[in-house]
Amino acid sequence: MYLVSTSDGKSANGSAHAGVTGCPIGVTDPQALVSGMYSARLQRMPNAPQESFTLVGLLNALSGGRLAINATSTIGASASVARAESDAGRYQVEPDCTTGTLTFNLSSRPAQYQFYFRAGFQTLDLISIFGPEAYGIATRF
Repeated sequence: MYLVSTSDGKSANGSAHAGVTGCPIGVTDPQALVSGMYSARLQRMPNAPQESFTLVGLLNALSGGRLAINATSTIGASASVARAESDAGRYQVEPDCTTGTLTFNLSSRPAQYQFYFRAGFQTLDLISIFGPEAYGIATRF
C-alpha cells in the first residue's frame, strides 16, 4: 500500500506492508527470529532538522543478542564518510515477537533503532529512537 499526503503544503509519502501479529507457533525464544545476516539501508528523515545521515551495510545478528555491524555511512552537512566501519551492537526482540530494538555502537556515531517485522520475519522496518533521525530497512539474505 502506498501512502500520499493530501494536506495542502505538507508533502509526505510512504508505504505500508503486512506486519506480524505475534510469535509463530512453537517459537519459545523471540531472539531467534532475528538471527542471521541482513543487508541494511538507513537514511535521514525528509525535512529533519538534523544534519544529513546515510548508512548502508551488513548486519549479522548473532546468538545472545549480539550484533556485528559492517557499514559505510555519511554524516553531517559536509557528508563526511566513515568507510567500512566494523563495530558491535545489540538486538532485542519483544516477547510478543512484533517489534524490537537494534543498538549500533559505531565509532562514528552510536544510534538505536526500533524495528518492526514484516510478514514472514525476513524484513525489518527501522526508525531511529536515538542518534540521527533516520529510517530504513534491513532484509535477511
